[in-house]
Amino acid sequence: MNKKIFICAFSLFVFLFQAQVKINNAEYFWDADPGEGSANPLTALDGNFDNAIEDILQNNIAIPASAGFHVLNVRIKDSQGVWGPIFKNVIHTGTPSITGAVNLTNAEYFWDTDPGEGNATVLTAVDGSFDNAVENILQNNIPIAQPIGFHIFNVRVKDNQGVWGPTFKNAVYIESTVLGTKEVKLTKSIVCYPNPADDIISFNATGKMNIYSFEGRLVISKDNVDGSKGVNVSSLIKGNYILTIENKDGKFSSKFIKK
Repeated sequence: MNKKIFICAFSLFVFLFQAQVKINNAEYFWDADPGEGSANPLTALDGNFDNAIEDILQNNIAIPASAGFHVLNVRIKDSQGVWGPIFKNVIHTGTPSITGAVNLTNAEYFWDTDPGEGNATVLTAVDGSFDNAVENILQNNIPIAQPIGFHIFNVRVKDNQGVWGPTFKNAVYIESTVLGTKEVKLTKSIVCYPNPADDIISFNATGKMNIYSFEGRLVISKDNVDGSKGVNVSSLIKGNYILTIENKDGKFSSKFIKK
């Protein structure tokens, strides 16, 4: 079974996500999406959602009636009320096709462009805890992406069958420090509405506006924007985006979804 791969990979993503945005809610569902907020809630009594996902897989939960391969889906919501992308894992609910326990044997990370499975920077977990391993690489001096701006941090893990799991991504902003080195720095949040949006978005800030795809590509850039008057985003395809505003008060950001 792929439970351990999913637990670890989801834990890594939750750690990275919590580093930027407070998680207020999480939910899961099998196969068909019932809609945001309508799936099975994940309850984290201690605020630790990686433990919550482990609980639903280790205890008796409702599973699809038909035996075979099904897709378990998980999504989380931040303190701005924005639901993130859906993270999926294929699980066989009948007789396991693989005997013996599935253990994680490898993990790796990379910035932006994927060098290929097995060719990224190795995550070393001395105690076998890969969530601690990713915490260590973010807290210590590691090679990080250049130039200054938004970049995508990617993590994936491999099991003892030699199978790599999906790549989990998180957008971070990198800027210069007074010492001339680089650091990962979080921007202040603004409110972007409606969210999800159709053609027009508004926000509570003014200044130079940039909109990035979730992969870190700049898709819209405008100077002297007044967010209260609305911005036309009809040219964007469906997906997740990051909006940034720079003005005399600093740099601000918000995630939004284009319907």
